[in-house]
Amino acid sequence: MDHKGAILIVDDDASSCATLAHILMAKGYQTDTAATGHEALEKTEGQSFNVALVDIRLPDVDGTDLLGPFRERQPDMAVVLVTAYASIQSAVQALNQGAAAYIVKPMDMDEMLATVRQVLDRQRLVVENRRLYEETQRELAERKRAQEALAREGSWAWSVSAEISPSISVSRISFARRKRSKPSGAWPEESPMISTTT
Repeated sequence: MDHKGAILIVDDDASSCATLAHILMAKGYQTDTAATGHEALEKTEGQSFNVALVDIRLPDVDGTDLLGPFRERQPDMAVVLVTAYASIQSAVQALNQGAAAYIVKPMDMDEMLATVRQVLDRQRLVVENRRLYEETQRELAERKRAQEALAREGSWAWSVSAEISPSISVSRISFARRKRSKPSGAWPEESPMISTTT
């Protein structure tokens, strides 16, 4: 996909949704919109998003109430809360509940675009770090399994060697004893062949 990322815009103001969608699409982002929290949850069940721009004041729920359900449905999706009723307390509360950022209305579009870029950069870094961690864990697990297999093979080979070696030694000793105790003339050596001519 050629898009920079997929962004869900959640706002009951149709004009704001249309403006944000137009600006973001012009910058190469894929967008979708939802007018209510319920509609936003339905959208996240059927489509993957990188970022959700969510107005805190929605007709059916508070925007912060969507943070948990969003995280359950799409753990990697970053949520940016948007509000016209800003306060330090509400901003801190939103960030503590898991919001990636907080934007105040009236929205400065350059600030909004910068925030989206920063959130996406952090998100990609987190996803890449997790991928590398999981890949490292898989490699370590495979190496451990290989080492355990080699250890089992070495133990088996030592056990077989320990079982065979005594029987070989006993056979050699028995054969040596038989040679030393061979009675004189018991096994006459073969006489050399003599050729006579007449």
